[in-house]
Amino acid sequence: MSTLGKPKSNHKRYLAITRWLRDHRNTPVITVGHIFTCYRHLGWPINIADFAQPLRELKFKQYFTQPETGKYAINQLGLAKAAEAEE
Repeated sequence: MSTLGKPKSNHKRYLAITRWLRDHRNTPVITVGHIFTCYRHLGWPINIADFAQPLRELKFKQYFTQPETGKYAINQLGLAKAAEAEE
């Protein structure tokens, strides 16, 4: 998980985490719990009032799909944006 680098915005962090989970843990669908756990593991600040808000915003930007309520899957646009953030 240390390969995520140091993304500065929550959106970039969420994209990086989701991409990493998809690529390295075979977890194509994530929940807020996945994000929260990764934030704690990486030592990133967890003082976000609503951990689901960035996921909803990224879905609105069409980087995620929502196969079920409360579950999110990164799509090709999101994968490209996550790769862009790593450069």
